[in-house]
Amino acid sequence: MHLTETNKPVNHVTETQTICPGATIEDWYGQDLTPTNATFCKGKDFEWQGKIYNQGGNYTVMLQTNEGCEYPVSLHLTELQPTDSTEIATIFTGESYTWHGMTFTESTEKKEILTNAAGCDSVCTLKLSVVDKPVIRVTIDSTSCENQPVTFYGNTYNSSGTYETELIKGAGTDPDTVYTLYLTVYPTYNMPAEEVTIIDGETYTWNGTDYETEGVYTQKLQTEHGCDSTVTLNLIVKENIVENVALSIAEQCAGEGALEIAIQHTGYLTDARLSFSEDAIKAGFENGTYPIENDIVTVPYNVRAGIFSVDIDLLFHNRLKHSATEPFTLLYPRTVLEQGWMDAIFVLTHDYNGGYDFTDFQWYKKGKMLVGETGPYLYQPLEVGAEYSAMLTEVSGLRLMTCPLIITEHTDITMYPTVVSRKEMIHVTVSQNARLSIYSPVGEKLSTYSLIHGDTQIAAPGTQGIYLAEVVLESGKRKVIKIMVR
Repeated sequence: MHLTETNKPVNHVTETQTICPGATIEDWYGQDLTPTNATFCKGKDFEWQGKIYNQGGNYTVMLQTNEGCEYPVSLHLTELQPTDSTEIATIFTGESYTWHGMTFTESTEKKEILTNAAGCDSVCTLKLSVVDKPVIRVTIDSTSCENQPVTFYGNTYNSSGTYETELIKGAGTDPDTVYTLYLTVYPTYNMPAEEVTIIDGETYTWNGTDYETEGVYTQKLQTEHGCDSTVTLNLIVKENIVENVALSIAEQCAGEGALEIAIQHTGYLTDARLSFSEDAIKAGFENGTYPIENDIVTVPYNVRAGIFSVDIDLLFHNRLKHSATEPFTLLYPRTVLEQGWMDAIFVLTHDYNGGYDFTDFQWYKKGKMLVGETGPYLYQPLEVGAEYSAMLTEVSGLRLMTCPLIITEHTDITMYPTVVSRKEMIHVTVSQNARLSIYSPVGEKLSTYSLIHGDTQIAAPGTQGIYLAEVVLESGKRKVIKIMVR
């Protein structure tokens, strides 16, 4: 800036300034020229050097000294902003809310003018809502057993019913809760004692546990609902004394079913342990333990005739009660005999009687010996329905009776067996001479035989299938018989 001395005061400041006499630029006539910094709040007036300002900015005014010299002063004015705010809050009924030192318990909207940090008045607004606190209802289904109380939120229950708690306040904003208990109490049972009698040596299974000693036993069982119930067993063990034992094995026919051992006794028996003699084992019997049913021991077999023995141990549930050795006889099967017609019975030879070789013969009728009838066949008029048998001696020396053959009325034409194996011998009996023809199922004649009065044996066809046998007597009588070859 350029200053020029003059005799008159300077009226304004320009690029070139005139300094009053005696003044220097260094002190501007002794006045402080430092700019003034000031602030004011928006919406308020700021007064400076006799003027009013309502906007922030930089301002300069000229002042005069006592000597009448002018000098400039500056103002840097900053406008401050108010900080209006709104606070939204919610509380539950019965609660209180404190805001700027004031306490509220009801819904309200409150405004307060407060001074902010900058010193400006600010509008603060509170919007408070008071609402009812939510209540949650919780249901619980529970079961229990009689005499097992249930504790539920401080209360004890021992009977079926519906139970509800008082309102339980939730912490803070947590909802209040009401709990409802649906309780079902199931009964327990003490059952009357079950009385059971067993025989000494038996075992009684009760609810999965085996008992064999006399006594009173109790068990805790659970019902279908899991409740303990007490059951009682009164077990009585009866002494088992086996006495007066008598064994008998009747004569039976070899190869005809089963060996039966009859037992007479007092006391209780369950099984028989059998050990057969060596010759019985060779004949086909097997050692073993067999059940006693209705005082009969039944031993299946398919063996040859003979005289044997067996050691018998009578048991009651594996406890030995009696031992004995019994002989027994299996007679020759009745199939070693064959009725020829109404006047003849034959003893079949080795190839047709199951493999027996006989040397001596004695015939019987109705259990009585027929004197003089000692050949391999019996020729005499046969009595229908009567029993005929023979005492036969094998090459080995074994001498046994046959099982009886019951005489049947023979018709003009008979054929047996009609279900046979391939090449098996078939007996054809006719009352007069006849002709036999064998046909295939399609009617093809396969073979023809001449039959004489009485019995004739023919071989069955050698191929499996169904065949027709036509027998024509001399008198012209005709019969067709079906044969099945397996």
